[in-house]
Amino acid sequence: MSGIASALLSLAHTLFGPGFCPGDWVWATTTAGALVALFPAAGALIVAIVRKGTGNRYDATTLTVFGLIGVVSVLVLPWLMASGISETFRAANAGSASGLSASETAKLSTNYCSFIGVQKTYLGGGPNVFETLFYPRGLKLSYALYLLAFTVLPVGSLLFVMLQARTAFRRGPKWPSRFFWIPFVVMAVATSGMSANTAVHFWLGFLPFSILGLIPVALVGPPPWSVINRPEPRRDEPPAAPPPSRREQLPPPPPPQNKQ
Repeated sequence: MSGIASALLSLAHTLFGPGFCPGDWVWATTTAGALVALFPAAGALIVAIVRKGTGNRYDATTLTVFGLIGVVSVLVLPWLMASGISETFRAANAGSASGLSASETAKLSTNYCSFIGVQKTYLGGGPNVFETLFYPRGLKLSYALYLLAFTVLPVGSLLFVMLQARTAFRRGPKWPSRFFWIPFVVMAVATSGMSANTAVHFWLGFLPFSILGLIPVALVGPPPWSVINRPEPRRDEPPAAPPPSRREQLPPPPPPQNKQ
């Protein structure tokens, strides 16, 4: 998956990687976070479309489908992409194969801002998120900024992922939205191994596109009331037992009495 993550990062650099402070690859990291934020929105969009036909029928099949959509679109794919982006920068900083082209790797050695320094060192070096929060040392930015970034940005993204799920499950119970927000919490915790600087810019792109992801889900609309109020299919009842025969209905004859 690191190859796919580096390809996504290259695409993000092509889409938006302007050559000004803080740097083209720093902007590309934010753009990559925005692209990854489309996965949960796409999952919620698929659920909203499926519910157009299923309504509030939550049997084993629909629950399995919705659960898989939530886990894949909110946990598996975003986590793999985020971790792969961080590993791409770490590999480039270490001088090993990163999946980027030679020209792209050369641009990572440029310096745009004094507080950023060389981009590959800024994005691929330094501590990870966990170390930054609990064992801060050698930080490029202030600890308060990191603390704010790793609390406000993921929590804000969680809020809008929950709203995406609630929008997809409109006109029905709220508990199926857990298929989305619980995997998101797991994903946010799992990305604590990312390089801290990469994670900051990744979440800076993820949050606004989580907000924009509400728009296509809302445009699908809720399931029609005819589907919501559709009666559940009747289960086949076991055949009724045949009535007892007339002979079985007659009481047994009294026992014979002995004559004195």
